[in-house]
Amino acid sequence: AAGAAGLGWLLWQFKPRRRPDPTPRGRIRALYQRALEQLARQGKRRRPEQTPRAFLAENPLPALAQLTELVERANYAHQAPSHQDVELATSALAKLQAELRQPGRQDPAL
Repeated sequence: AAGAAGLGWLLWQFKPRRRPDPTPRGRIRALYQRALEQLARQGKRRRPEQTPRAFLAENPLPALAQLTELVERANYAHQAPSHQDVELATSALAKLQAELRQPGRQDPAL
């Protein structure tokens, strides 16, 4: 039994790990996911059936609007996002994080 447990642990250690997608499309998706994680910590969770645009309608923050537009283009546009789009998404995430850190921030969704 100990041998099986040891083998299981060894296999788990060497299982392929999912690596981040280094493309602009993958980076924008990852930045949007980080924004969702930040908002979830504030109690604003995107439901599994909810589209990015529907989530934005419930949480109308300017930085989230910019990220939503960029992730929709990354997901659905025929042309791949540019490195400038990644920079815009990075900036939008930083703005969103700053908005969420503001003491006494009023929730525009209320």
